[in-house]
Amino acid sequence: MKADKLQNQFQDESIIHSDATTFWHSDETTFWHSDATITYPSSDELKRLVGENGGRYQHYFSKTHVTHVIATNLTSSKIKDLKKNDQVVHPDWIVDCVSAGKLLPVDKYLLYSTNKRDGTELKFNFDAKKTPESLQSHVIVPKTGKCLGENECIPHLKNENGCIPHLKNENGCIPHLSKHDYSVNETKKLPCKAGDPNFISEYYSHSRLHHLSMWKAELKKFTIDIQKKRKQFNNEIVGKKFNRLIMHVDMDSFFVSVAQTIDQSLKGKAIAVCHANKSNGSSDSYSSIASCSYEARCFGLKNGMMLNKAKSLCPNLICVPYHFDQYRKVSQKVYKILSSYTCEIEAVSCDEALLDITHIAGDVYDLAEKIRKDIFEETKCTASCGIAENILLAKLATKQAKPNGVCYIQKCDVPEFIASQKVCNLPGIGAIYSEKLSSLSILTCADLQKFSLFFLKKEFGQKLGEMLYNFCRGEDSRTLKLYEERKSVSAEINYGMRFSSMMIRQKGEGNPLKYMGHGLCDNVSKSIMISSPTNSSELISRYCLQLLHLFTVIAQDIRGIGIQNDLCYLKRTFSQVKINVLYQCSISILGIRILNGYEQIF
Repeated sequence: MKADKLQNQFQDESIIHSDATTFWHSDETTFWHSDATITYPSSDELKRLVGENGGRYQHYFSKTHVTHVIATNLTSSKIKDLKKNDQVVHPDWIVDCVSAGKLLPVDKYLLYSTNKRDGTELKFNFDAKKTPESLQSHVIVPKTGKCLGENECIPHLKNENGCIPHLKNENGCIPHLSKHDYSVNETKKLPCKAGDPNFISEYYSHSRLHHLSMWKAELKKFTIDIQKKRKQFNNEIVGKKFNRLIMHVDMDSFFVSVAQTIDQSLKGKAIAVCHANKSNGSSDSYSSIASCSYEARCFGLKNGMMLNKAKSLCPNLICVPYHFDQYRKVSQKVYKILSSYTCEIEAVSCDEALLDITHIAGDVYDLAEKIRKDIFEETKCTASCGIAENILLAKLATKQAKPNGVCYIQKCDVPEFIASQKVCNLPGIGAIYSEKLSSLSILTCADLQKFSLFFLKKEFGQKLGEMLYNFCRGEDSRTLKLYEERKSVSAEINYGMRFSSMMIRQKGEGNPLKYMGHGLCDNVSKSIMISSPTNSSELISRYCLQLLHLFTVIAQDIRGIGIQNDLCYLKRTFSQVKINVLYQCSISILGIRILNGYEQIF
């Protein structure tokens, strides 16, 4: 009934607004927009364009009616639902057809060309098993070079160390390429890339995520150790029951604060911490900002924003490098201070922690101010604290307390406080779900409270629907993870992966958004069981090489490789090794989720 109502509404709006020449026919062409992907234009704008030009728009996916799926990527479950003749098109096809005023060929806008219904194979526009002739449009060597054939594009990794041979031309050397044939800007220095002797050590020494991961593991071990050694504190009140009380401690712009302690002249200025070659950054840099000062945020800057956009918003932005060693030292000092108050600590990250302060005597405001004072005196960095009856409310309280403040949400104030919170601030709500909630006119928790649990489960799934229902009411049953065991060990590299001629870009394509980055890629994985637990690098390498053979992917298309060892199996009589591969073309292995690389990033 709801689908029929929406369809009738769509038809009515199409009749009212349509004054253009139609080139789609509603009885032949039916579109469906995937909610699992954000597109530009938005789903509402695409719906309008389709309706005004004679097309039919389906609000819910239907195998019977849908002929065209609008998306930039699809999950494996959605791909399995497609019929053999269904076409998955990029939204640019809709826009370009409307701009041209006619129906354009769909071939170059297709994400997936065919889908076999036996569930064993999914073919895409770029097939890993193409013939040399068909590969001519895939990898091109300019002028004096030649088209790379299948034997050159798909080296068989038979050498024991798994190295991929360098590609050479007929004369036995790598063909000369002009600066326009490389996927780099000529003004940038070529960094260390995969295959270079120091590549791995260089990569991990500069990887922010690697350092964050290692620090978190280190801090978790620290908190577990103090819990084992110290069962009670002198300032605890034993034998008396209290309502649970959680404190969330979060450092204010941690990387920025540390940089300001190193260079006092940076205080009060708009600064950003990122990988930038110059202190003033570059207006065309796609480096990602890890942290920015509150002065910079006044210009609209956010953590994670690309530097080129940040510079356009704040031309006087000062870029500072990472100080990984100093971050680690400051983080250790913070956790030592926290452990002097309670041993019930969950290490969230190097600059963030959750404390159970239920049994600590005294006023909670005084406690928070004392902790913040100790942190500042020891590190010269400020921290904010949020206090409430559960983790959700404590974290939301911290947002309100920032920067450099304290916020305590008492039980009687919860209904009013939670009702005013934006749904995009709730845990687990990213850009995709924010857009979906916005399309339902849900902007605040007060809006969300109007919907039933049944409706939310239907729209967002069992788990997320129930979570939204509880969170919008300020209810959170999660407990602190005090004794969380490590379940796996993994390593992944998805930057600088270039095998020989991978620097060659397709003719007519622009430069990559992020220099030497992987772009939008497919992410596939395979795993293998080992008869017994092992820490042998030689044995793990041998198994990983076997798994890599099974992908049969063009070597030049690989953009990242990761290896994971599942520690859960150490308790059993066997182990598991898993390998993940990111690559540029579109291939599905055993129905693994596909992230299509429509953007030409090489």
